[in-house]
Amino acid sequence: MSFDFLVIGSGISGLVTSFWLKKRGLDVCVFEKEKEVGGSIKTVKKDGFLVELGPNTVLDNTPYLKEIVETLNIEDSLIYAKKINKKRYIFKDGRLIPLPSNPFNFFFSPIFSLKSKLKIFKEPFIERAEKEETIAEFARRRLGEEVLNFAVGPFVSGVYAGDPERLSVQWATKKIYALEKNYGSLIKGAIAKRKGPSPSKGLFSFKNGLFELVENLKNFNGNIYLETEAEEIIPLNGKYKVIGKRNDKKIEIETKGVVITGDSISQWKILKKLDESCPLNDIPYAGVVILGIGYKGGDVGHKLDGFGFLIPQIYGKKLLGCLFSSSLFDGRAPYGYVLLTCFLGGALHQEVLNLKEDEILNYTLNELNPILDIKGSPAFYLMKKWERAIPQYNIGHRKYIEWRKNFYEKFKNIYISGNILDGISVADCITNSTELAKNILNNLSI
Repeated sequence: MSFDFLVIGSGISGLVTSFWLKKRGLDVCVFEKEKEVGGSIKTVKKDGFLVELGPNTVLDNTPYLKEIVETLNIEDSLIYAKKINKKRYIFKDGRLIPLPSNPFNFFFSPIFSLKSKLKIFKEPFIERAEKEETIAEFARRRLGEEVLNFAVGPFVSGVYAGDPERLSVQWATKKIYALEKNYGSLIKGAIAKRKGPSPSKGLFSFKNGLFELVENLKNFNGNIYLETEAEEIIPLNGKYKVIGKRNDKKIEIETKGVVITGDSISQWKILKKLDESCPLNDIPYAGVVILGIGYKGGDVGHKLDGFGFLIPQIYGKKLLGCLFSSSLFDGRAPYGYVLLTCFLGGALHQEVLNLKEDEILNYTLNELNPILDIKGSPAFYLMKKWERAIPQYNIGHRKYIEWRKNFYEKFKNIYISGNILDGISVADCITNSTELAKNILNNLSI
């Protein structure tokens, strides 16, 4: 078989890349080693509940979403989170307190001490760092220990399920790092950014969950070979021969180029045969358990009037936080019921992955009940363990970026994509995959 391009992996990165290539007329083939497409995007409908067992929401800060949904003809299914999502809670001293949503609220928030509030006035005068810092080092230097513990740290848990003492501020939080680099201050940078148009329309999903986007991308792309694993890429007279396995049978294709997505180990297994120095297997991951729990509305005392809550890591809890899923989007729970989505584990509590399902459920309920004033038992629950959920952009992440740059100089038209190097969110993957596809098309002069 022969194709213009092969995409390995059918997560959001692979599907979006192949979408743009096919839209421009290329004959594209996708290899997917699993039985279904979507990667970490897993939407499950059961007993009237709609549960996301992977990413739950996507920030619409990508300029490419509009054209994708219009081409797929799913504009009517695109939904944005209710305005209530702007209210976010932090757990402190046994109760939930709203995080300040603006500078004025910050100075009146009971979360932070007077000392922390006064330190903010010094922030514009703190010099830039001269070395690569962890997120924790960066936050302590510019904002103080308390802001690290009750704002920055929980944010890191919510996004990366990571350890702020190890994550690189330069690579894990590029936009925050850029504020210091470009403006010399977070406050100065934030003020400058506010003068321009907002890059985001808010959080979005689809009426039938995020898998609706995946399913429509799959149908658009067409040439997707499920349960097909790429094993080796062999240079062949300016093109490439890709050898794989499908249903225990060997499969070969010829192609002008290859886009490799998927987790770091999957990519490493293929790339190490081209370059023995490939270090991608060293990229650390955080494991996460996602637990969707449904209750009768009257059994939950809290109003659930917000996005959800996060628990600071200083409390040492295995529960990272909880989304008020049915408060964000309609259609997530039957009438009279509510849906909560809990996240457990992360880089600091990998032991959760070793617990049995009933142990995880009981632990979560014991933590959740007093926080949200829950009186009854769950009407429904659904759980998913992700052993390798989120790649961690820790100190030293630069070595992977530099290796990729050197690899590209040796091998033309082989591209390394996915969420392992340039951004972990679905929005990052959509943006990066679109720009990669444009780069491919430019290189092919199409």
